[in-house]
Amino acid sequence: MITFNTHYFLSTVTFPLKHYRIPYSAIKLPNGNIASLGFGLTSGRFALYDSTGQFIIEVGEIPPGKMKNTPVPVHLVAFQGKTRKCPNNSKIIISSRFSDMIEVYKLDGSLIKRFWGPIEKLPVYETVKIGDKAVMALDDKNSILGYIDIYVTNRKIYALYSGRTRPDYAQKAPYGNTIHVFDFEGNILRIYKTDEDLFAISATGNDSLLFGIQHYDKIQIVVYKL
Repeated sequence: MITFNTHYFLSTVTFPLKHYRIPYSAIKLPNGNIASLGFGLTSGRFALYDSTGQFIIEVGEIPPGKMKNTPVPVHLVAFQGKTRKCPNNSKIIISSRFSDMIEVYKLDGSLIKRFWGPIEKLPVYETVKIGDKAVMALDDKNSILGYIDIYVTNRKIYALYSGRTRPDYAQKAPYGNTIHVFDFEGNILRIYKTDEDLFAISATGNDSLLFGIQHYDKIQIVVYKL
């Protein structure tokens, strides 16, 4: 059985109180295996599973900023994000929802590059106990919503950035109107500003069109010419 903190569930920030390696944001690899971020990981940034969903191994590096007494699973909840794969199957890209950090990995879990957006901010959180379980409690006042979605081509990373805090933006905090375009070395290539607040993005393979999903005020798909 999996139980959730009701307050955070209702505020869209969810984390399990009891779990056993719960995968999310999974992608299929060319060898048929699956790479996925996960709640309950203890030694790696993400995990590899076979084609039937059976766990193989945890790989990758624990994100920076973990305090000595903070359990790894709690720290990884603070670094929850999105996983994407290059169309040519050369790299895995991981964003961070409560930070402006992006990571580039080889398919085997070897870290290629870790780089930052405009403010280089780590997630701000505390470890609290609920019963005998340690869980992540986000500091809403001092934390930001960072990269809330990413889209990856063979040459570029499109990262939808919020940079907002919940006290200042309330329901608009989990959305963004700034898109940072990086190469795989972390060099910023372009910054786009949109009139709409978006929560998801995609683009054409030739980098000619950008698609955004708007969910606040209106529900619609917006198309931008790059």
